[in-house]
Amino acid sequence: MSFTPGAYELYKQAIYDYYESNPTRIYEKTTKASKTNNGLVDKAIVEESLSIRDGCTGKRRQLFRINLFNTTRRMDVYGMQYENFICHDLPIIIDTVKIDNNALPNQIYLTHVLNNCDILFKQEHWLFSFEKHKLQDNNSTHICCAKSVDDNIDTEILVKGRGYGGVAAYWRQELDNSIRYIQDGNERMIVLSFNVIGTPFCFIGVYMPSENKTVMNNTKTRLCNWKRCDKETFKNSIRESVKDMAHNYLFNTPGAVKNLSNILHTAGKDSIHNYHKSVSIKSVGKGIWNKKISEASKTSKCAFYQWKNDKTNTTTKNKMRSTRKTLRSTHRRVHASRRNSLMEKIMRSSQRDTKLFHKLVRQQRNKKTMTTDTMVFNGEEQCENEQLLNGWKGHFEKLYKHSETDIQKLNCEKLNLVILQNDIIKELETNKNEKIENTNQEEVQNILKKLKSGKSHGPDGLSAEHFKYMPDELLPFLIDIINSVFEDKEYLVRINYILKTTGELQLQTSCLPTQTANTATYVMLGMKPIQAVVDRILLTFSGGIFQDKCSIEFKIIERHVVMAKEQSNSFINRLRTVLAKYELPKAEKLIETAPTKMKWKTTVKHAIGKFWEA
Repeated sequence: MSFTPGAYELYKQAIYDYYESNPTRIYEKTTKASKTNNGLVDKAIVEESLSIRDGCTGKRRQLFRINLFNTTRRMDVYGMQYENFICHDLPIIIDTVKIDNNALPNQIYLTHVLNNCDILFKQEHWLFSFEKHKLQDNNSTHICCAKSVDDNIDTEILVKGRGYGGVAAYWRQELDNSIRYIQDGNERMIVLSFNVIGTPFCFIGVYMPSENKTVMNNTKTRLCNWKRCDKETFKNSIRESVKDMAHNYLFNTPGAVKNLSNILHTAGKDSIHNYHKSVSIKSVGKGIWNKKISEASKTSKCAFYQWKNDKTNTTTKNKMRSTRKTLRSTHRRVHASRRNSLMEKIMRSSQRDTKLFHKLVRQQRNKKTMTTDTMVFNGEEQCENEQLLNGWKGHFEKLYKHSETDIQKLNCEKLNLVILQNDIIKELETNKNEKIENTNQEEVQNILKKLKSGKSHGPDGLSAEHFKYMPDELLPFLIDIINSVFEDKEYLVRINYILKTTGELQLQTSCLPTQTANTATYVMLGMKPIQAVVDRILLTFSGGIFQDKCSIEFKIIERHVVMAKEQSNSFINRLRTVLAKYELPKAEKLIETAPTKMKWKTTVKHAIGKFWEA
C-alpha cells in the first residue's frame, strides 16, 4: 500500500498506537538506517519493521510482519497470518483515524516537519478565515500566522466544505522577539521581518498560481496549399473588404499595413481549407529500433509486470533480470552492427561520394561536449575542477568590476565602425534633399509578376501568392502604402516579398543611383555579400577539420588531396579555389601544419575583409 506524505505519517502513528494499547498483540521493532560516511550527519531511518506476535499465549512465533518504508511512503505486510491483519486489525486502525472535512489530515506530518526546522512557509492550507485557528492547534512549539482567500471579502463564507489556496508561516517561540509579521500583499503572499542589528532583512513566502491555460505547445504553422485555393472566392472576399475599408487608414501607415494584412488573411481563410493550420510537432527519437529489439522489449516488459505483481517470487525476479540483460545485449549488438556497416561503407566509397562526406561531417559536428576540459585565465592554463571554478569566478568578477573608463575602451574599433555606419545611413535617409520618387501601378505590377511562388511566408504570415492572386481593386491601396513609406522615412516597413526580388526599391530607400552594384549596396548598408559569407563558412569549417588529425573527415580530405583530379567538382578542389582567391596557404601546407582555431578564424576574417573592401 502506498500513501501520501501526510497519510503515511498518520497511519504509521495509528499502527503504533493500536499495538501499544492492544493486550492481545505484542510487537518487536527493528529499524534500518541510511548509509553515509559523514560522521557529522545523523543517519536517517529509512525503514521500520514490526514483528507482530500473540500476546495471550506467550509464544514467540511471529504471526505476521509489517514493513514501513519511510522514503517511498509504502507499507507491506507478509507472514503466515497476514490475513488477520487485513480482515481484523486494519479496519480497527482505519476507524481510529478520524478525518472530517474541517480537520487537517496532514497535521501529524506537519508536526513532524516543525520539529526539525525553525521557520516554515506553507502554501495551500485550504482553510477559510474562520478555520485558521486549526493551524495553531496541537502545536505548542511554533507561532503561526496565516492568510486565507476570504480575508478581504466583506461577507463571511458560510459554505460547509474544504477551502482552497491560502498561505501560512511558522516560527519558533524562542525567535518571537526577533520576528515581526507584516500584513503586506494579498492572500497569496506572507511576509516576515527580522529585526537584526546592522542588516535587517525579511522573508517573503509567495504562492504562485500553477494553472496555465495558454501553455505553448511545440507546434508549427503548416504552409498554405495554394493549389487548392478557390481564387474567385479569394478575390470576392477582398472586394467585399475593400468596400468596407475606411479611407482614413491610408493616412496612418501602421494602421494601413495592419488593415491590409487582415484583409489578405481573411480572404485566405475563406478560400483555403486549413489555412495556416497549426500542427503539433512530435519528437522522434534518434535511437536504433528493429524487430529484434521490439521483441526483446516486449518480453522484458512482461517479465517486469509479472515480478511487480509478486515481488516475493524469486523465479519472476530472475526472469526479469535475464530479459533485461537480453534487451541490453540486443541494443549493443545492433549498435555494433551499424558501426561496422558504416566503416565498410566508408572504405568502399569513392572520392566523388560527397553525400557520404557531408553526412559524416554533420554527425561529427552534432557531437557537442557538455563540459570544459581546460581554460586560460590571466595567461594561466587551468585544468582541475577547482581551478576551472575559480577561473570562471574571476572572469565574471572582472566583467562585473569594469569601470566606466574600461567600458569606453572596450571594443572601441567596432563601436566607432558601428557609429560611422549609422551616421552614414542616417545622413543618406534623412538629411539628403533628394526626394524618393513615388511608385506607380505599372512598376508594382512588374515587381509582383517576378515574385516566386511556393516560398515560405514572412513573419507576418503573408506570402507571394497573397499579392499575385489579389484583385486589381486592392492594388491602389498597396501603392498608397508604399508611397506613404517613402514619405515617412522614420517608419521602416518590412515588405520582404517585394524587396527580396528586386534591388530597385532597396536602392531607392537608400538614396543610391539605380546603377549601383549589389556589392556596393551591401557595403553601404554594413552587410557582407552572400559569397563572402559562404566562403567564410567553408574556410572555418575546413580549418576545424585540419586541426583534428585523428578524425575520419581529416583522413578523407588527406586522401582527396592526393587522389582528386584538378578538373573534378569535389570538395577539396572548391577549397583550393577559395584559398587561392583570398591568398591563403595551400591545402597541402594546412594539412602538415594547421594553425590554431582562433588564429585561423582571425586570418580568414582579415583576408575576406581585405578582398571585398578592395
